[in-house]
Amino acid sequence: MVKQIPNPESFLLYIKPEDRAEVSNRLASIGSIEEVEQDMLLLRVTHKASEPEAQWRQLSELVGPLARVQPVLSDEQGHTQFPTGDVTVRFVKKPSDKQLKEFASKYRLQLRDRNEFVPEQAAFHVDEPTTTYLPNLVQQIAADKKIKSAWANTRSRYKRMSKD
Repeated sequence: MVKQIPNPESFLLYIKPEDRAEVSNRLASIGSIEEVEQDMLLLRVTHKASEPEAQWRQLSELVGPLARVQPVLSDEQGHTQFPTGDVTVRFVKKPSDKQLKEFASKYRLQLRDRNEFVPEQAAFHVDEPTTTYLPNLVQQIAADKKIKSAWANTRSRYKRMSKD
């Protein structure tokens, strides 16, 4: 099973470039901000809350509709992962179109696509990413008896190594 552990000190914010200044102003007292990409900011909080979900809720309320906040995740080796807001699910058995639709409705998801090479696997968009704490959703889905595994889709940050 894929392990993705929320980092209580780091959060990713998806923003429109024109909202960057306002979002940065709202978060200035919370911690340091680094641009990851034109539409992504990385926030490292100075004073973390006791629970990553509580911190995520506070940040989501603070930025409101100007940004979509996601917790930064780490894998088993401690590598940083940036959630896209999508979820991939591998079912125990290949689901029918009807079963996929029912599954998506149950978890408030939208089918993005099916994996053409692994028929038991499908990717989904989260319907309400600003009000859905992704680690909890993945955990709920993974606990479903019809599911073999579930994980948040992520991007990773790589460092170029020099040849010495």
